[in-house]
Amino acid sequence: MLSTIVVPNRNSWRHCRAKAALEGKHGVKLLTIDQLAARLAGGFLQPIDSDHLAAAVGESIDLPLGELDAIKTLPGFQRAVANSLSKAWSAGLSLENEANAASDQAARLRLEALALLEREVLALLPRNELRPADLVARALGRTGYAPVLFGSIEIHGRTEMSPVWRPLLAALATEGEVTWVAEARRVPPWLAQLGVKTVESSPEQPVRRSISCASPRHEILEAVRWARGLLASGIGAQDIAIATASPAGWDDHVLALAATANIPVHFIHGRAALDSPEGQLAAALAEVLLRGFSQPRVKRVIGLLRAQTANFSKLPSQWWRKLPEDAPLLDAGRWQQEIAALNPEDFPDGDDPRPRLLDIIDAIGLGLAEASEVGERLLQGKALAIWRKALTDAPAEALDVTLAGLRVDDDLEPTVSVVWGPASAIAAVPRPYTWLVGLTSRSWPRRASEDPLLPHHIVPSSRLDPLPVHQADTRDFETIEAMTASELVFARARRDSGGRVNGVSPLYPRDIVEVYLAQSREPEQAASDTDRLFARPAEFAALPEARLALSSWIDWHTERITAHDGKVRANHPLLLQALDRRQSASSLAKLLRDPLGYLWQYGFGWSSPDEIDEPLTLDPLQFGNLLHEILEGAILILEGKPGGFAAAAQDEQALKNVIGAATASVATRWDSTAPVPPPVIWRRKCQDASELALTALSANEAPLVGQRSFAEIPFGGDSRALDMGDNVLATLPWNPRTPVVIPGTGISIGGSIDRLDLAGDNSAARVTDYKSGKFPRGVPQLKGGAELQRCLYAYAVRSLIVGSPEVDARLLYPRKNGALLNLASPDATLTKLTAFLAAAYSAFAAGKALPGPGAAEDFNDFAFALPGGAKESYVDLIRPLVAAELSDLAPLWEEP
Repeated sequence: MLSTIVVPNRNSWRHCRAKAALEGKHGVKLLTIDQLAARLAGGFLQPIDSDHLAAAVGESIDLPLGELDAIKTLPGFQRAVANSLSKAWSAGLSLENEANAASDQAARLRLEALALLEREVLALLPRNELRPADLVARALGRTGYAPVLFGSIEIHGRTEMSPVWRPLLAALATEGEVTWVAEARRVPPWLAQLGVKTVESSPEQPVRRSISCASPRHEILEAVRWARGLLASGIGAQDIAIATASPAGWDDHVLALAATANIPVHFIHGRAALDSPEGQLAAALAEVLLRGFSQPRVKRVIGLLRAQTANFSKLPSQWWRKLPEDAPLLDAGRWQQEIAALNPEDFPDGDDPRPRLLDIIDAIGLGLAEASEVGERLLQGKALAIWRKALTDAPAEALDVTLAGLRVDDDLEPTVSVVWGPASAIAAVPRPYTWLVGLTSRSWPRRASEDPLLPHHIVPSSRLDPLPVHQADTRDFETIEAMTASELVFARARRDSGGRVNGVSPLYPRDIVEVYLAQSREPEQAASDTDRLFARPAEFAALPEARLALSSWIDWHTERITAHDGKVRANHPLLLQALDRRQSASSLAKLLRDPLGYLWQYGFGWSSPDEIDEPLTLDPLQFGNLLHEILEGAILILEGKPGGFAAAAQDEQALKNVIGAATASVATRWDSTAPVPPPVIWRRKCQDASELALTALSANEAPLVGQRSFAEIPFGGDSRALDMGDNVLATLPWNPRTPVVIPGTGISIGGSIDRLDLAGDNSAARVTDYKSGKFPRGVPQLKGGAELQRCLYAYAVRSLIVGSPEVDARLLYPRKNGALLNLASPDATLTKLTAFLAAAYSAFAAGKALPGPGAAEDFNDFAFALPGGAKESYVDLIRPLVAAELSDLAPLWEEP
């Protein structure tokens, strides 16, 4: 017998389909109310598809929209418009009629703008997609066909229905049997006026428990333990649900704990797109387009493309090892140059990866303006669908925000899984065993909020949204409470994720004795292997991992040097490999002051992550780089003028003009190649750097005879030398690709000298290293091994320039009125430093990669790898032991 079930959402549709299949029912149609109206309206009519609506809104915002023009390009505007239109259509409102009836001018202008946008959107939608009111109007003229099309009609899983559909229900009730299956749900009062039959039942009487948990994550942990206990007792996964009013804040916890528990948990509302490999690929591609080229970003994109797309699956897994390690690669041209220089014979399978790599670079090089084309060329399958959806929802400039908000189906079948999702979905299809989380005053019920484009003073909320969110949450709670058959658990967190005390939800039951659960308790039913071991300390203590952890902790707190402190087998290949590299001043400072950190950085290849999001300001290192680039640009300009930098430095106004031009050029380049702070802060930082540059270049000192000046001049094979053509190399005082080896150590050094002033006859030289930080106390020389630039640069200049000129090496601190700190006795200092470097080299090769004083510095990127509370206890405990073990090196740490 033909029958139709009207369901409220996709989860309910899946449930009813599975139930009909299990019961062997034939001739059952499952439709939402808008699908039913469209079917009755006839032809090929359809409700408006949300994706089509979003696309139409995106195409329409170029229209003049009056007061909305100021915000129409902001991220989220298109989504807000689509939501506002959907609300108005569900409420049966005509925006044009509302605008004509508005007495307030501001309200009329807003409504007119939205009515104009609505007309344009409707014109762009497929002609067979109609608004709810239009579908109802057409369906009302064809209600006589309802018995043939639908048979008996049952409406399941609802406590409310939008006003626009109510006339259709009344008309259908006059033509055939229409039943509102309420069961134990609240029946809306308006239903009795429509002549619709209702089916009600008594509320269920489940076992009810209330649980107090420590935090939101603890709530989910206890819920997963509970679900696993039910599964272990023979309860089917299809009978278990975990729900809350708005699940977004708990999604990450559920995803992580469900994975460790190995329980199939279906996300009714979908998982965040970024939690999927395809979403990560889309996000990586978006990051390159938004932030610009860089080695880590492009490597990540290519790695994900290789793993997920057939077109690039044959790329070698470590193709990037042939790239210059230090090259920034900040534009497509440089990437194309480096990829073209790869040798196909260096790859084991003989397959030339260059064409595929160049295809990727060429596509990314199209830029953000061609984001759609970039996605079409590189992505496929789900990743491409996510990319298209993100570009439909908002402009390409907002890709990072849009991708973060997208959700995708998790591909799990809910009829054989535990379900997690919003209470509204569970209320439509209650399960016998249900755990409700988030019963705090902040989370359940949620607070009502006004529509951002149609607030209460423009269209009364009672008309735009007849069932506001706080009332809907209350009804959903009451429905779940009345229809859960076997067990219902109410849970709340005593504190939120930030540690603040939570209030108790007014819905939280007061007639049940609350069970207080400590986060550190031993569970009756473990959620995962980790949880099981936590509950059985003796079993955990027997594991190799536990014994190693305990051994490590004991070693960290005993007065002896062990492998856990960094003692390694002598002449280990990784140690020798880390030493056998071109060293810089910073890497040698790391070797001298923190050998363990040197191993982590240059042996293991650890590094701090790049800035991904737009920074609010520049950190000291970035600001120093900005200052150095401005100084380099200014000196290059000045050297091109008559008399060069030495003459121009005496003319303050000319110097200001040149520095201003250099600042503008550097700022433009940074804007296009790196994440920079918001405009106001960025302009201020550029101004600060410009003022410091003026102070640095205005230092009052006599020029050398026939002086030539160079900025950021590379030496020892530094990566900057790789970009220089023969014409540039000819202008330098040395070949920057010539190796520079510190005598008596075998250590080769390279780098870039901030400024070099050289006499015309090469008899004298001045090496200047700029410091953008605060002026130090005292007059540092080696500063415990942290200040090596002057000494190393002085040696490099003397060894590379014929005649070994006298070198004056100094630090310049512009923040202190251009104060210069000269290196005293360069030859004696180099001799002393050479002995310390030889000692550090030998000790490291001998396996003594121990934490030195550098490990306790505030800006140690690897502090996370040290024992907990290292600065407060561990470093102090081990300092004398390390000093004794590295006795030839330790005196350096006391050097001024």
